[in-house]
Amino acid sequence: MAKFKNIEVKDWVAARILYFFNVARDVSDIVDHPDLKDNPENGTNGVTIGPTVAKRILERKQQLQFRRFRNISELEGIQGFGEDKFNDLIYSFGSTAAEAFRQGMFNGVILDNWRLDNQTIAYKDEASFLKVANNESMFRELIAAKLQETEIAAGKSYQEARYKALLVQKSYLEVFDIAHYGAIAFGFYFYQFDADNWFSFDRVRLECEKYLSYHPSHKYRLELRLFKGFQEAGLRSTSTTQGMIPVVVNYGEQSIDIWEAELFD
Repeated sequence: MAKFKNIEVKDWVAARILYFFNVARDVSDIVDHPDLKDNPENGTNGVTIGPTVAKRILERKQQLQFRRFRNISELEGIQGFGEDKFNDLIYSFGSTAAEAFRQGMFNGVILDNWRLDNQTIAYKDEASFLKVANNESMFRELIAAKLQETEIAAGKSYQEARYKALLVQKSYLEVFDIAHYGAIAFGFYFYQFDADNWFSFDRVRLECEKYLSYHPSHKYRLELRLFKGFQEAGLRSTSTTQGMIPVVVNYGEQSIDIWEAELFD
């Protein structure tokens, strides 16, 4: 956990905040950034970081050894930059990548006749997460078990649920560790539901790329892992996989998200 004064914040949130300031070249890059929002619980009536404070933040950055912030504590002592403004930053940049992606997709990219759900598997410690994320056999077993549990919870028979789990174990797994290429593959997953061009593939791809590049550093990267050649014949009247199961491994948040979409047309 990182710490700013009396506020503790997760390391990946701190990294996103620092990146926001490190890429800013002038005051407008901070005050006019579309993602910077006022935390409504602060009671500051929409006020976030103004030009004066933004200028002081940039001046502090120029005084640092590498002219970039490397620790949240380096923001302390800047006049006018207190806990209220830091809480605005947490509110602006502290949503999980999956939450931000789903919100972005339903912000005019896909319509209300879509269902887009994710099942998140979160880990409290890095060692447990890496043990699964970096071992394909254990990773396959995890996804198969979670999907089997989901099917049973949805009222499917054990035989149907077990069949789905076995399909996961036998399917081809393709890994995309570069956001640009992963976004194309993830976008194609959505495109297969309806290839009539009623939505923009480019907009879907861009939203997917924004998701997969949500954390700026390689240490906190997101990987798309596609289980391909996955067929649900006989399991559902309406396919939700289109021959693929997209899973995103999030190294920053130490979580794994299993995605499922469905189009009601």
